[in-house]
Amino acid sequence: MKAIKIISSAIITWTMVNATVLANPVVDVELLFGHHHRLNRNVYGANAYNISRPYYKDNGGFVDKYNALGKPAIRYPGGTAANYLDQATGWHETWPGATTKDTDRANSFNNGLINNGKSSGHDYMPFANFLVQTDAAATYVYNITTMTDAQNRTVLENIAATGAEIDCFEIGNELYYGQYAAAVPDVHDYISKAQSASVVIRDIFPNAKIGVIIPSHLFTNESFLPDGAVNDGDRQELWYSELQDENFFDAVVIHTYASVGMDGSVTADNFLSYEDAYDYSISHIDAKFNEAFDRIKTDFPGKEVFVTEYHVGGFSGDVRQFRLRYSYLGAFVTGQFMMKMFGQDHITLSSWHSMAQWFTYSAPGSNLLPDPYAFGTTLNYDFFGLFKEPVQNSDYFTPVRISGASTYNGVGGLGSGSHAEVEGGNFVNAEAGEGYLVLFNKQTTPYDVDLSLFELANGVVIQEINSVMPDDSLPLVQAVESEATFTQNTVLSPMPATLTLMPYSMHIIRYNGGGLTHVLVSEDFEGGLGDWMVTDDVTIDSSAQSPVDNAGADTQGVLFYDDANTASQMTRDLLVDGALPLTIQFDYLYTGSVTNPGVQLRQGGATGINVHMTSGDGKVAYKDGSSWIKPGTELNPNTWYRFTLNVQPADTADDRFDLRIQSLESADLDATYDNLGFQNDLADFDTLRFHYNTGVSTVGGEYRIDNIQVFTSENLGLNIYPGGARYNSFVFDHGLSGDPAADFDNDGLLDYGEYVFGGNPTNGWNDGARASFHGGNYIFSLIGDSNVTAHVASSTNLLDGAWETNETVHVAANDGLMKAYTNDIGTSESQRFIQLELAAPE
Repeated sequence: MKAIKIISSAIITWTMVNATVLANPVVDVELLFGHHHRLNRNVYGANAYNISRPYYKDNGGFVDKYNALGKPAIRYPGGTAANYLDQATGWHETWPGATTKDTDRANSFNNGLINNGKSSGHDYMPFANFLVQTDAAATYVYNITTMTDAQNRTVLENIAATGAEIDCFEIGNELYYGQYAAAVPDVHDYISKAQSASVVIRDIFPNAKIGVIIPSHLFTNESFLPDGAVNDGDRQELWYSELQDENFFDAVVIHTYASVGMDGSVTADNFLSYEDAYDYSISHIDAKFNEAFDRIKTDFPGKEVFVTEYHVGGFSGDVRQFRLRYSYLGAFVTGQFMMKMFGQDHITLSSWHSMAQWFTYSAPGSNLLPDPYAFGTTLNYDFFGLFKEPVQNSDYFTPVRISGASTYNGVGGLGSGSHAEVEGGNFVNAEAGEGYLVLFNKQTTPYDVDLSLFELANGVVIQEINSVMPDDSLPLVQAVESEATFTQNTVLSPMPATLTLMPYSMHIIRYNGGGLTHVLVSEDFEGGLGDWMVTDDVTIDSSAQSPVDNAGADTQGVLFYDDANTASQMTRDLLVDGALPLTIQFDYLYTGSVTNPGVQLRQGGATGINVHMTSGDGKVAYKDGSSWIKPGTELNPNTWYRFTLNVQPADTADDRFDLRIQSLESADLDATYDNLGFQNDLADFDTLRFHYNTGVSTVGGEYRIDNIQVFTSENLGLNIYPGGARYNSFVFDHGLSGDPAADFDNDGLLDYGEYVFGGNPTNGWNDGARASFHGGNYIFSLIGDSNVTAHVASSTNLLDGAWETNETVHVAANDGLMKAYTNDIGTSESQRFIQLELAAPE
């Protein structure tokens, strides 16, 4: 079984249309269905801290507002306060050696409880009731600073007794700061306490994911404690590096707040404008987000990432009172933040900070609010809810490629660089063939999208456009500061010719189309030549890189050259049923001295499609039967073009294909030729070949190929993974042989082991999640694939080979995510050896 991916299934016949005259700069949007991952719905989540609020989560009014958002993932009991709150007593406490600041903070939290109607302390049981009522996906912050494991066990057992489930656990909150050194002296102490906590958690909630906290210094140097923190970079670096050697957890937890351009020493009369602070925030995110999370993916292979707090920063000194986070621009920047998190496949959970700031009410003095209470909502609540429909109705997330927009210069040390002004992401319902394109115009220049061309280029039909922007009844400077209103326009029918992306606007475009297909080749040559067979004079080279790459990652392509009058070529097997429609796409550049470089679709020794990208006079040609035909297109040397061949099903006596040629560096060429003939009719398609200098004696020229995509448009129902599909997709994506006992990177771990443990079979340094041993418990991680079976075996010696099976694990989940498992080996013998055996895949 070949890998399965999402890509536009439309076979597009390109026709000339009358161009719409647009007043603003024009942006083109391409939906990259071929570069998708499963949508992690719990990225749509919020930190629901309300300990010191005059209500509990099971208040009927809160439950109603929560349900109206579509039941996002929820975090309890919150951030800093969770380190002090003793759930067993309901009061905030400190630890031996605590500072005066710690004591003052605990007292402040307790006064907040009393002043808000919780005179007996905080009660955790309403949270359990809330989970039972709503079946919410919940993250629980486990207290290792003021509670013992025994106390935690009692609390969690009481919650579980109600029938409530907790999905994820976060071991402590931001304990890597030096502020907490008296409670958690160093990372080794944290690891020990977190391992003990994991045993408690897995006893009570065996299916829960456990996350350990890593420092935020990857993303920013700012401290988010209310009163700041000392410079403890060494503690944070050690914390981060030591956790890389552990494997008792399922995820790493990080908090990411965007800079507002001001530190705690700024005074209120020197606050920046909201627009200036926004520029610091968005350029910080644009500059650091992918860098930080790509590093985490490399440093913690196979682990999920929980971003349990994110928003705009400013949490110390007077700047804590700066209200950017409550305004339209604050909501707008964190909406972009969330979309970026959806774009990272290893971020499986996030929490917008903070849900407590989403509700309005009349404070009742030292009493709880009536139940139910009719809460009002703030702008952040409404803005967050814009993601509800795309998330609830989608299965996959895909990137988009946007061209035509300008860039802006980032500000501040964390935001330096040049960043795109328009950004987007795409949510896809695979089974229904529907999707939601989300676009952000992050700056003040309006842009236009020609909707007809967008539909035609992506094979979709727009059903609805929901646009959000600053309140257009106010001057922009006032509208972006608003904490109460924004303008929202929804268009159902008829669709306008143009969509204008106004300053600081968000747009959700719901469409039909973009169905599912089977990708046969998706190659940007970053990993070498892969499955391509080549002759002499074909090589990988950085100069062969197309300017329009695959999802922004590639830096090289294939260079063809001829210094010895040889017909160099590159071929790859396809094995395609000719009854299926087929699309072949690639990027091409020549130098001006090349004659007859071409692409061929073949079956055995017979050539079906035969196209010369540049024949002797520089024009494109194809062979129909015995005749070479030149449609008229002439290409310029040293210019990149994209060729798309849409091959019609070979179900008639006369095979046909359509050819589209686009300039990638300007708008000077976009031509389509329909219903072209084959050189020879084929029953099936089994080989794709690129060649050079066929039938001529010229030597010394060169041309380049990059970003080859080949796919059929058969709808395979990709929202369902049948038996073996996940592993087969892994094999295809990494260019493996398919033999589970092979070792592609020769690192000693077989390819199937790389798959099961979350490793990379093309990187000998990445073997995925490591097993560990703690207190008699053998802890290991396996991928969420219901076809995986593992046996924990042990022996008292390595001489007689007498291994006994301690436990067999049949993975139940089928979500493709890593999960840790624990086997109690014990420590009664003087020595015991342990190994993990994997059953061969079916």
